[in-house]
Amino acid sequence: MRAAGIIAEYNPFHNGHAYQIAQTRAAGYDHIAVAMSPDAVQRGEPSIFSKWARTEAALACGADLVVELPAPWALASAEGFAMGGVFLLDALGCVEALSFGSESGDLAVLESCAAACLAVEPGLPAQLKGAAVSYAAARETAVAAMVGAEAASALSRPNDTLGVEYLKAIARLGSPMGAFTVQRAGAGHHSAALDGETASAGAIRALMAREGFAAAKGYLPPAARGIFRAAYLSQGLALMLNLEAAAVYRLRTMGVEDFARLPDVNGGLERRFFRETRHPAALSELLERVRTRRYPLSRIRRAVYSALLGLTREDAAGRPPCIRVLGFNERGKAMLKAAKLRGKLPVCHSLAKLARDFPRLAEIETLCSDLFLLAGASKRSIR
Repeated sequence: MRAAGIIAEYNPFHNGHAYQIAQTRAAGYDHIAVAMSPDAVQRGEPSIFSKWARTEAALACGADLVVELPAPWALASAEGFAMGGVFLLDALGCVEALSFGSESGDLAVLESCAAACLAVEPGLPAQLKGAAVSYAAARETAVAAMVGAEAASALSRPNDTLGVEYLKAIARLGSPMGAFTVQRAGAGHHSAALDGETASAGAIRALMAREGFAAAKGYLPPAARGIFRAAYLSQGLALMLNLEAAAVYRLRTMGVEDFARLPDVNGGLERRFFRETRHPAALSELLERVRTRRYPLSRIRRAVYSALLGLTREDAAGRPPCIRVLGFNERGKAMLKAAKLRGKLPVCHSLAKLARDFPRLAEIETLCSDLFLLAGASKRSIR
């Protein structure tokens, strides 16, 4: 067995994801495990399709085992997201290498950036006190002084940046996992372009929301289309738009101490949240009121979704306590067998077992799925 691991959201699973799996297999990895986000994603919103539909699509398109990256880590910063996923794949005890997409496709450059980040990051908070510059910009400048501006520019590209976080997590854990990167083909991570057969997940989601499922089906692998079409017809798309009233209500009922208990809310952000959410406004306006150069919109959105889920900083502390299995095939079964022999965490196949052994995690999973259902579109809006 030569097993590779992938950390993903598959929101939705598209042609670019199929390409990554194909390239990973072509590199000699015959078993592929995926640590996948639950019914919430790192953007701070519900996934458009359920984790069960996305798991089924992943297995139909080349994955062998799908395990859940729990919400406290799926809704974390890039660093927390990467650490949660790498920790789970390492805990399987049989994953030889982490496969990830990148704009550069240059593993050596990303490794040099990761090593430089590990060296400079401890000193950045003190340097940023009173400075009118973002953490990301300050970090890139510090890394550039070590590895050069051209290499450090990787930290300004989304997939390269996440790849650096994966490599940092592998180093911090002392994991024996290697790394394998697939150069991203087609549209970029944030691109709205819809040319050719490969588009970003964001562009595909926007197209589905605007014109319906049929308009976007060409960007999905044939094996995934029927699965997502069935989910679309039965549930519609789960959209943050459908949770805006609930989110505004939740924010306006929270005190400063409630905001301070949220993951990644500190350093005065809790007071800013409380002050700015006292004004009656739509969610988009509230988000704009709270955001600053220091507190980017991505961080604000994650905090809002964490508030809807009732997550606390204690929920996001430490590492995932178990391997929650969402789906597998025969090769995945072999990986689970290896995990039971050499793995570092208990394996949970059912919500009932999760509730018995890890009740808080089961509660969060249930709340996450409930919120996903609440975010679903009405059947009347489906085209």
